[in-house]
Amino acid sequence: MSRSIVAKLAVSVFVTGAILLGQASAANIPVAVKALITDAKKEGELSVYGRTLKPTAIREFNKRLNAFYGIDVKLNMAGGFHTAKAAEIQLAVKKGAPTGIDVFWTSYATSFRLERAKALTKFDWTTLGIDPALKASEFGVKSHDVSLAFVSYNTNLVKSSEAPKTWDDLLNPKWKGRITMPRSPAVWVYMT
Repeated sequence: MSRSIVAKLAVSVFVTGAILLGQASAANIPVAVKALITDAKKEGELSVYGRTLKPTAIREFNKRLNAFYGIDVKLNMAGGFHTAKAAEIQLAVKKGAPTGIDVFWTSYATSFRLERAKALTKFDWTTLGIDPALKASEFGVKSHDVSLAFVSYNTNLVKSSEAPKTWDDLLNPKWKGRITMPRSPAVWVYMT
């Protein structure tokens, strides 16, 4: 990750917080972020992959980003199947090709794949004034949790008293062939 990409990441993290919390202002951001804004201005564009938003929401987010920092940066946002995009990024990194993405706004389960593929750069988030408790790893921070993860069962087929309550309960042979779940282990990761 180049310095300019880190700059754009820093800007996006702080803008997200500013928009969501509505309390921050560019005047009280950390010195490290101010130093990176110059690089972001030079590049002039920020590509974020992660959430599918309406074009009007992206335009409004872009307008607020520019107003907050006093910059003129074009914001590109796209979303889709994160596992597939992570695989594309892994391949691009392996081949030495540009990924076209500055910020990958995704789950830890997906980012872990990118960490293993050495597609991310370690960064000291505390220099940006980010609470160390929000650090997910040397590569990312927890910005929010919008995932509602749960296990459900058909109460017409399984009595509440017999429903599995733990992972070990699911290992009971009586559940063999009677359990469905997503391909991704993410649901289990989110519940831990």
